[in-house]
Amino acid sequence: MTIIHKEQQNGGDIIGLISKLEKKIQRSPGCSYLYWYFDELIGALDSRKSDGFSNEEIALLQGLIQDYANDSTYNTYGSANWVRYSVRCFYCADRLTEYLPDVRKKSMEEFLSEYFVTLTDKRVASAIDSDVLSKYVDKLAMSTNPMELYDQLLSGTVRESYMCRLWSADEVTLALRFTRAIDWLVRRYVDRYSDYSMLKSWIPALDTVRLADIWYKYPDSPNYEHAGRHTAETVEKSLDEMLEIHLSLFGFWYEYKPQEVIDTLPLETLIEILEVSEDEEFDKTLHQMVTLPHNEKVMGILEHFTHDDEVWIVNLAESLLSQYGH
Repeated sequence: MTIIHKEQQNGGDIIGLISKLEKKIQRSPGCSYLYWYFDELIGALDSRKSDGFSNEEIALLQGLIQDYANDSTYNTYGSANWVRYSVRCFYCADRLTEYLPDVRKKSMEEFLSEYFVTLTDKRVASAIDSDVLSKYVDKLAMSTNPMELYDQLLSGTVRESYMCRLWSADEVTLALRFTRAIDWLVRRYVDRYSDYSMLKSWIPALDTVRLADIWYKYPDSPNYEHAGRHTAETVEKSLDEMLEIHLSLFGFWYEYKPQEVIDTLPLETLIEILEVSEDEEFDKTLHQMVTLPHNEKVMGILEHFTHDDEVWIVNLAESLLSQYGH
């Protein structure tokens, strides 16, 4: 039997903190999560969790969850900060479900699933932290076609990653967050459903060549020249990691079915991807390509690199070309 202490019967700090948060949300949409009251509320809830909560507190918690869920769709298109605000509100709503009795928790998670669908439609859901994202992706996957769900999430995420201004520190870090989500979604789908068929659609859609072009040009661009040191470093670091993720996903697809990769991508794209690859990966890929059945694209790749600026690459390409040509 749950013991309700006198301070719980009177509401204690929990009711007061919930009231403060509700007022912040109602009066200042777009700012509510910035106040420290949420963390204070979590602390109060954690300290009382083992004793249980009164019916009044549970009802107020459910109301606060609804408020945060509503605010998660308040405005997701104004700026990168609005996207972060949306996902933070959804996180807060989900976090609070942990303190509800099991039956009510399940009910509120179903309620939040509907908001998750809305955020998916607005191409924001994939920016949610991966532990919360996985929870609601799995819930939806049980009631819909998983491939269609992941396809919708991925197409929206790819689009948003390029909608960000990749020379602005706050936006390029959001683009990086979306790119990490792409990597997570692709690998999770393959792992969960042992289905590699979508790699042929998903990996080319990343447009790695476009990202590589941005990565190449940024240090010599006016945006770099006029940026402060911190901004420039943030952009360069984010672009570096984004490109690494793209190349890792390309490698993931290539390891699974190299011939499909070569048949699917244009020669120019294959060359550009190899040119921005790490030396070890480049060497490994070229050696593997010459073990495949004779292919004009492979010939074109090898011939291209016989004119490279680096001697070791020219020597490697010439050696492999002489083997492959016979």
